[in-house]
Amino acid sequence: MSSCRFKYMFVAYSASITGWKYCRPLIVVDGTFLKGKYKGTLFVACAKDGNNGIFPLAFGVGDWENNLSWEWFMSRLKETFGNRNEVLCIVSDRHQSIERAIKLVFKETTFHGVCTFHFKQNIKARFKKAGAGELFESAARAYRKEDFDYFMAKLGELSPKIREYVLEEDPRRWSRCFYPCRRYNAQTSNIAESMNSALKKARELHIVSMLELLREKLQTWFVERTKAANEVMHDLTPWANEKLQKILQKAFQMKVETLTLSRFNITENQREFIVDLENRTCTCRRFEHEELPCAHAIAAIDKRKLPKHPFCGRWYLNLEYKETYKGVIHPVGNEDDWDIPEEIREIILKHPNYKVRKGRRQKERYRPSSENYVAKRKCGRCKQLGHTRKVCIKTPIANAGSKRKFFEDA
Repeated sequence: MSSCRFKYMFVAYSASITGWKYCRPLIVVDGTFLKGKYKGTLFVACAKDGNNGIFPLAFGVGDWENNLSWEWFMSRLKETFGNRNEVLCIVSDRHQSIERAIKLVFKETTFHGVCTFHFKQNIKARFKKAGAGELFESAARAYRKEDFDYFMAKLGELSPKIREYVLEEDPRRWSRCFYPCRRYNAQTSNIAESMNSALKKARELHIVSMLELLREKLQTWFVERTKAANEVMHDLTPWANEKLQKILQKAFQMKVETLTLSRFNITENQREFIVDLENRTCTCRRFEHEELPCAHAIAAIDKRKLPKHPFCGRWYLNLEYKETYKGVIHPVGNEDDWDIPEEIREIILKHPNYKVRKGRRQKERYRPSSENYVAKRKCGRCKQLGHTRKVCIKTPIANAGSKRKFFEDA
């Protein structure tokens, strides 16, 4: 019998692989610590479906968030999901190992954007200047270069050092108006963080149990979302349809001038915007960045009395949303029915080469001071947030304080 130690693991379900081509060409990656006996890191890769929901792509397990583990995970990710005609965008925090792995594995075919939330937290922690984080975020979210320049000038007035620090990072990686490809409003890596939070309990288990719990969660999500997609009666996904409905009233109040059959001059609050329906662009730049009609485009579409869904990206169509979750995640079945090759059966897989430390295991991540996190107090009596059982008045304990009254009477 041969033996070896556990090093890395990569898991991508067939349902995720087939559904990926109906999602926007955007992948968000992140890593989080495991809470089991042998520690390790859980790597997560997610995308966004047409309903703006989290679409799980792949998971991996490694020793630490270092150069080798991230390079190995990115290599498996490219082999599995790298074949797309569109320019792929990968979003992550500013971890140097992730940046290095993307450059080595994906070369120049993929754009790497950084999470603006983590960048903002770095600014707060480093400079501790009130208002700097908000000005940076406004500049990062600006659709037009004129707005970007305005907020960066304000940031320079507040602190030239902060402005210089921000511009050390290439604006194409964090500023919306300079993106070389679409990021579809994915300014942060929140969807990967949300996936980590959903797997909070699973990360306490050993790897086999964690994978089974992971499979059960994904199986439930696919069934629920397939059911929700089949109940939709209109052409767009519920999220896309709701987003367009919210700006309809605003669009109806704009002045529309027809230039050609596809070009229109839209006036909003004494500002003019040019909409090109044929090329799906607007000078406000929302239309081309999000692949959803902006308020100006909707005003032009309404002028032509045309339906709106042909001017949306294919990802937002409900037919594509149905195809995204068409795959099935099957259970692993009974172990007695598995067909395992003899050369695999003979291998003895040992635990990772990690020295188990004494003491209580870490359950929560260390929060930096820049997050301004306030722990939520939960009452042990009524289970409500905001107070403790000492001051709870909702459900008093029977005979509370009876001993003290007894001694006082005595």
